Amino acid sequence: AGLALHVLAYAIPFADVAQPNLTTAELACLFAGIAWCASGVGYTCSVGAPPSLSAVLCGFVICFSTGFLAGNAPTLAEARSSWPLRAALALSFGRWSSECLCVAALGREPSAYQ
Repeated sequence: AGLALHVLAYAIPFADVAQPNLTTAELACLFAGIAWCASGVGYTCSVGAPPSLSAVLCGFVICFSTGFLAGNAPTLAEARSSWPLRAALALSFGRWSSECLCVAALGREPSAYQ
């Protein structure tokens, strides 16, 4: 039930604002994967960190996951050049969800190259 609430909390505002070219089932599956990954990261951080550092860790995780792992800075070409950045980028749920949205949206559009 908790995962379903997470999916609804993220998917309804996103679908209303972005109006993606996805079916409801595809959008629900995408956001279920995002909520599942984000919950796992949150649970891991809360178990592994002492309570006195929870606010600092929360700020770090938010900045790291939304800034770095989204692919803006460093660029994807720069991130692929070093091993730790390449490994972190491969594990990024933000990257995979962005690629899933892009592929699903472009897959329904007629190709200009055909």
